[in-house]
Amino acid sequence: QFERIFVISRPDRTDRRDALTIAASIEGFDFEFFDGVDGSKVPDKAIPTTSDHPRLRDPVIGCWRAYMNVMQEIVRNNIATALILEDDADWDTRLRDQLYNFSIASRSLLCLSHQLDRQNSKCSDRFHTSDSEVNFEDLTWTEYHEGSPYGDGWDLLWVGHSEMNFIPETMNKPKGRIVQVDHTVLERHYLKSVMGPYRDIIQNYPHHTRVTHHAYNGLGTTAYAVSLAGARRVLYQVGLKDLTLPVDNTLRSFCDGTEGRTPHVCVCPQPGFFEQYRPPGPAELWSDIQDYGNDYTAKGFSYNVRRSIQHNLEAILENTGQIVDQWPDTA
Repeated sequence: QFERIFVISRPDRTDRRDALTIAASIEGFDFEFFDGVDGSKVPDKAIPTTSDHPRLRDPVIGCWRAYMNVMQEIVRNNIATALILEDDADWDTRLRDQLYNFSIASRSLLCLSHQLDRQNSKCSDRFHTSDSEVNFEDLTWTEYHEGSPYGDGWDLLWVGHSEMNFIPETMNKPKGRIVQVDHTVLERHYLKSVMGPYRDIIQNYPHHTRVTHHAYNGLGTTAYAVSLAGARRVLYQVGLKDLTLPVDNTLRSFCDGTEGRTPHVCVCPQPGFFEQYRPPGPAELWSDIQDYGNDYTAKGFSYNVRRSIQHNLEAILENTGQIVDQWPDTA
């Protein structure tokens, strides 16, 4: 459903490359590794600085530059759509079904939000407001377009994040939501973001609910997709404007229109489809940017993913038939 898939990965993290290669092969999608960048080798002159602030830490600079290099590749080669993953990405074994349903929801949300010209599109006229809440089951009127399965007019699909919120009622932005009963979603008490529980979902919806909406206050770059127009805009807004925060914070400002950046069309599922996988062993394996101390885990895991592809690699490869649900229903 995307023209290309890129995985950002440091060449020395062969452990992650091995695991992701197996997982992607099982899933049946082709991808390309895109080397991470040593931030210490990025000169000050190459970092946009238009205000008085200290240089960010080298690992943060390297992460930013790696993402901008991918944007360069997309723009230079006129790639219509691309999915960008981090090399520790995990997903549910039912990812294809999830993405298919998300394509329906995303197209519908963009219609709902008047991002398309209704006279020249397949949008239904029965939803008249950009703030409507619509059940997924009512979206059978949408048609699949092979060239743009997720709809037209989007810049970024934030499909793997560690924090996301609904747009506040006080903001003058589209607040439409597509609400789906999805049993690949965990029960509410399991849902976890970097800031704690996913409060928007937990406080407003029952168990096993996934909501597609316009992104707001997002964090985390485990996985996201860009259109060609979106890649051009990211390369300008994130690559050439004052860099004061890590790249995921800067993508948040790209979507929200903060920190001197123009707002853009960013669509997301909440909860997301991709999460960081924490492999068994010392916690230092979990990140090349953050310090997780001396923690140790005997069993690998990921938040918000039920039938984890990474957690179940051996079961799938050896055909044991015992696919583990990391977060089984309690009721």
